[in-house]
Amino acid sequence: RPPCRRCIENAGIFAVDATRKAMAFVLFRWCGDHLEYVVEGCESFDEEVEQSEGELRAALWAATMQRQRPRCPVCATPALVIVGGDADGARAALRKGYSRSERFRELMRPVFKTPDVRIEAIRIPGVLNAADAPSRGRAAHLEPQC
Repeated sequence: RPPCRRCIENAGIFAVDATRKAMAFVLFRWCGDHLEYVVEGCESFDEEVEQSEGELRAALWAATMQRQRPRCPVCATPALVIVGGDADGARAALRKGYSRSERFRELMRPVFKTPDVRIEAIRIPGVLNAADAPSRGRAAHLEPQC
């Protein structure tokens, strides 16, 4: 079912991005009628990965950070996590909770196995993605997208 208004107001809202060497997120929160920057993070991969895998890993990383949030007090559903990125394959897999890629299924299994969070994946064009900067070693809060 669609998220209720309270779910949306309390959602963890992330921009995510990745390169073959690192993944990053920028967390935002609702502030009146706009989004406000909260924090960003970046983590390097142990070894280079395919771009699409990196993008999915960044989105799942953001979602797992929200696992301890309480259920919605209005509709009692798990906490909502809105993840925006520019990778179509990762976004499609997150929306369906399934992928034809065995590697994607392996990565998603721990997150989808327990209903701790609900993930809504949205598209953010690459030029507007605030997480692009930290995925490349730059500070997001200094970039115009943020």
